[in-house]
Amino acid sequence: SSNKLVSTSTSTAATSSSQSQQSTTSNTNSVGFQWYWPSFRFSVIAISGMIYLIGRKLITVTFTLHNYRFLENPLAYTSGLTKVLSIAHLHAFYAGFLVWPFPLCADWSFNAVPLLTSLADPRNLRTLYVYTTVGVLLYISMLPSKPQSSKSSQSSSKNSSKSSSSSSS
Repeated sequence: SSNKLVSTSTSTAATSSSQSQQSTTSNTNSVGFQWYWPSFRFSVIAISGMIYLIGRKLITVTFTLHNYRFLENPLAYTSGLTKVLSIAHLHAFYAGFLVWPFPLCADWSFNAVPLLTSLADPRNLRTLYVYTTVGVLLYISMLPSKPQSSKSSQSSSKNSSKSSSSSSS
């Protein structure tokens, strides 16, 4: 009977050690998946958005481009570096309106926002600042959240209960 008891205890120990190894492996996989999930989610959203924008441009640009005159939308008739810099500047310009919506205007045609034709234009600094800020915020949003350790939360609750008991005395 002692042999049966020894064999039972060793099989139980072997089973529990294999279960602990499996749980460690599954925890590692779930943490790894949690790290990649925001990046994967952002990639899917970005790719879907790009497909939508490309499809929208292919469908609508030929119908709407020729309906505008140069005085109404000079950006539609530019190309190359001027177009890229001006569109990027408009993003920064409108981001500024999100923070401080002044001055608002009912007619933004022709030269209300002058086109950027050179990299030396000082308005490019504003554009660089806005794109850098958005990039940093996207990077921070994709960082994994750090779980709080149980020791720090327990010590915090002990400290708060001590301070509340001492203040009520």
